[in-house]
Amino acid sequence: MARLPSRAARWLAVHAADPYRRQVNSYAAANVDRILLNFIVVTFPIILAAKSGGRPGLLLLGGCGVLLSAAVLAVMRRRPSAYIANREAFIVLPALLVPLLAIRLNLADVFGHLQRHGGSPLRLLGLLLLSHPGTWVLISALCGGAAIAANVLVLPVLALPTVWASRGMCQQVLHVPGVEEPLARLHGALDTLQ
Repeated sequence: MARLPSRAARWLAVHAADPYRRQVNSYAAANVDRILLNFIVVTFPIILAAKSGGRPGLLLLGGCGVLLSAAVLAVMRRRPSAYIANREAFIVLPALLVPLLAIRLNLADVFGHLQRHGGSPLRLLGLLLLSHPGTWVLISALCGGAAIAANVLVLPVLALPTVWASRGMCQQVLHVPGVEEPLARLHGALDTLQ
């Protein structure tokens, strides 16, 4: 049992010294993280002010996401070498809070977006994909520029809230007026593709 921490320490040391990882982190910090974190810091307060309806849980969760994102941006600007060396540790909490906030906003039906399906299965699919945090976690994983070793640790953590929320989001879809027919057609089309 005592060998496990030493193996983990060796793995972390090799991972930290990996030049490919540092190159990927440097590129992602300059081209992905900075844009996304600035987007969170600027847009989330606007969305929360307009759509939270005074719900303290949404305001607290969104505020934590904004503050964490602003703190990570400050580290990125003032200590870029420290950020690049520890990017995965810095980015995991804001990356976890964004899907949690999206889940809470969707479950509270803040945007009322699912009612806009218009009877079209294709539009319903688009709305479901846009509103599901799993889509955004997948896009982050593909475009976020994380080394494979980091994804092994980070993606399961990011998948947990998405899996946790799926049942509530499915129940929300079933309560949308007039969704039965386009949902049945969408299910049939996806079943045919499978």
